Amino acid sequence: MLTVGQGITSAKSAADGYRKLLGLFIGDEVGTEPLERPSAAMPSQLGSMRPELRLFDARLSSLNAAQRLTDTNLMPKVGVFAQAYYGYPGLNYFESMRTRDLSFNLLAGVKVSWNIDALYTRDNGRRRTALVASRTEADRDIFLFNTGLQTASQLENIDGLRKVMDEDARIIELRANVRRAAESQLENGVIDATALLTKISDENLARLSASLHEIQLIREIYNLKYTLNR
Repeated sequence: MLTVGQGITSAKSAADGYRKLLGLFIGDEVGTEPLERPSAAMPSQLGSMRPELRLFDARLSSLNAAQRLTDTNLMPKVGVFAQAYYGYPGLNYFESMRTRDLSFNLLAGVKVSWNIDALYTRDNGRRRTALVASRTEADRDIFLFNTGLQTASQLENIDGLRKVMDEDARIIELRANVRRAAESQLENGVIDATALLTKISDENLARLSASLHEIQLIREIYNLKYTLNR
């Protein structure tokens, strides 16, 4: 009884510690309120929704924009300009030499410019952008591969736990039958109380094992949800 009392005290202390940790995680005191067991529902889809994938896509989009900018710099630039003023002298100097009257003047035209320096840097820029894009795509593929491996492992763990849990109910039923038979044997004086306590303990351990497997299943399902970001 003393040993069992020590175990109960240790379990209560551990439960209090976990409640305090849970309170720190959620930013609220849990206290002694009863806690609901999380749902064991599987994700609706197994495709990865991790934010890292959006980061890879954003990097590739940025590189494509940089590549388009490099190509744009090679194109000649055409601009239209216009300038107007009212005063003296005007743009027609011959007319201004004959008369000093103020006149309205307008100057308009088309300007074409071409930065030929981009021709010398284009190939290096394209190769550099292609190299970074290739490395980004490789990092994305590695991330998806590792995520796929982790997902496959977690699915296998979930499947294994479910198979184990299918046997838990049968084990508990058999332990209960043995315990009931032992109770009858005790009443008839075939066994003593110590033997009956052993059978009761075996049944309780089977029930505890089933509860542990259920908690492990929930944990694996939530680990899978975290891996997939679902």
